[in-house]
Amino acid sequence: MHLLDSIVSEAAQLTAIRRDLHAHPELCFKEERTSEMVANLLKRWGIPFHTGLGKTGVVGVIKGRLGHSTRAIGLRADMDALPDQRFENAWAAAGPEIHQRIQGGEKILIHCRGGLGRTGLVAGLILVERGCAPRDAIQQVRAARRGAIETVAQECYVLRAKGRQPGESHE
Repeated sequence: MHLLDSIVSEAAQLTAIRRDLHAHPELCFKEERTSEMVANLLKRWGIPFHTGLGKTGVVGVIKGRLGHSTRAIGLRADMDALPDQRFENAWAAAGPEIHQRIQGGEKILIHCRGGLGRTGLVAGLILVERGCAPRDAIQQVRAARRGAIETVAQECYVLRAKGRQPGESHE
């Protein structure tokens, strides 16, 4: 079976896995359920793996067909769903300056390790703090970047931001 055929035949299962992970978001360094699920899937698929890296990290090891190559590709995927206290602290420090720069006509670039979820979450947060209704902010972010604000938990975070002042903690 060709790789593409294999992926297509597993599409429903892979979609179910993604939906399950998004339905059970876990905070940074507390992704026990997610880590266990990923490890169990790697085991079921016959992929060797290591656990416990950075507390809840899981690393799968996939070797090339020849088995003796020294080449490697690293793919990183974050498993946490929401900003943690480190984000809240950083936002409290940086948020006001970001808003001040926007107010002054400057443009900003948002990049959160290549993910659409947290990047969209930050964009939504900025819009809400600038007076946009939370649902409108989510809609605008998703219109600008399809797939942004990936999880229900991230969406709820933006929805709960209503009334926040620039850089204010979400607690």
